[in-house]
Amino acid sequence: MGANLVLSYVGALFLLLPIFLVYTILARAMPRSGGDYVFNSRIVGPAWGFLASWGLWIGNLLIIGVLAFQTVLFLSYAVFLYGQSTWNLELVLGAINFSNPTNTVVFGIIVVLILGSFVMMGTRISTWAMRLLFILPLIGTGIMVWLFSTHSPLDMWWAWNTVFGWGVDAYGAYFDIFRVATMWGWHINSALASNNVAWNTFGAMIAALFAFTGCETITIVSGEIKAPHHTLFI
Repeated sequence: MGANLVLSYVGALFLLLPIFLVYTILARAMPRSGGDYVFNSRIVGPAWGFLASWGLWIGNLLIIGVLAFQTVLFLSYAVFLYGQSTWNLELVLGAINFSNPTNTVVFGIIVVLILGSFVMMGTRISTWAMRLLFILPLIGTGIMVWLFSTHSPLDMWWAWNTVFGWGVDAYGAYFDIFRVATMWGWHINSALASNNVAWNTFGAMIAALFAFTGCETITIVSGEIKAPHHTLFI
């Protein structure tokens, strides 16, 4: 077995809950826009508030760049799969060209500019944009859960071969991948990895921590909330 993803996300949630609780208490006690800058400057000192503010800004700048880069890669891969499943060579070649480093950086910058324009339009519009970006993946997750719960593994095997081809025999490309992987010792590496479930679960927790972070950013605009003493806990 590999990582226990459910345990990874639950563990990450309980690790971050105390931090989110501290942010909530601070924002309710000091309901002013600024987040970490206000909290550190009022409690520790202005210099620490300055350092915290710039550290948060630089960190978010790096994170936004990485996420924008990965977003373009995911979109290009989705277009590639769609073009492959519909036998559309133009889409396949376009997706390959789309995913080269130069184009990925350029379109990543465009993604940042588009999302940044929503922030510049004000809290109300940016809030609706964030809700939309939350709802769309949630809908996609619901569709995938429904597909996996209403279809057998044979359906998944057939769908995989329909997209990637049927290979050299009746079993299709799905089993061709396992055959080639076994030839190169995949089963040995898999067996070694399966003996360390705890370490794999801990490794997956890093991704879960990254997924949960960001909830504290609401404190940056807590001064814009009508009743922060009541609504910040929500």
